[in-house]
Amino acid sequence: MNAPQFYVVWSPQGFAPKFRHGSETSAEEEAKRLARENPGKKFHVLAHIGTAFKEEVTYSRVENRPF
Repeated sequence: MNAPQFYVVWSPQGFAPKFRHGSETSAEEEAKRLARENPGKKFHVLAHIGTAFKEEVTYSRVENRPF
């Protein structure tokens, strides 16, 4: 299994990830910092394990436009 490409810090109590950390250590330090500044809230370190996306885009031009 490949190493994760990045990590994010997330809280289920309303703190959305705002930064992509390049190392687990960096994300851990950020989680601890946020926890110190926000007593009683939990901050989780999450690892990127994969990506899903759709490449195709369909565009249809309308014929006989009234303008």
